[in-house]
Amino acid sequence: MDDLHKKEMDQFRADLKDMKSYSESQFDKLIITVSSGAIGVTLAFVKDIQELSFHADLILLKISLIAFSLAIASNLISHYTAIKVVEYENKGDEVRSDNYNSWTRRFNNISIGCVIIGIVVLVFFFCYIL
Repeated sequence: MDDLHKKEMDQFRADLKDMKSYSESQFDKLIITVSSGAIGVTLAFVKDIQELSFHADLILLKISLIAFSLAIASNLISHYTAIKVVEYENKGDEVRSDNYNSWTRRFNNISIGCVIIGIVVLVFFFCYIL
C-alpha cells in the first residue's frame, strides 16, 4: 500500500511540475497578447476620434499606453533573465542562477502590474470619453 501511495504522489508531483511549466509559458504569451492587443485596439479607436476633448484624456491615454509598453518590455527582459538562469544552472553556478531567477520573478511581477495598471487606466479613459 505504501509503494502504491508513493507512486501516486510521485505522479501527482510530476503532473504539478508539468502544469507549472505550462502556466509559466502561457503567462508570458498572455502578457504579450493582452498588452499588444490593448495598444492596437486603443490606437485604432483613438485615430477615429476627431479630437480628444480635454488634456486629461491624453494623460489617461498616455499612461495606459506606457503601462502596456512597459509590460511588454519587462516581459521580454524576463525571458532573457530566464535564459540566463538555465545557462548558469547548467554551468553549476547556483549563485548567479539564483540571482537571475530573482530578477526573472521581479520582471514578471512588473509585467503583471503594468498590465493591471494599463487595463484600469484604459477603462477610465474610455469611461471618460464616452
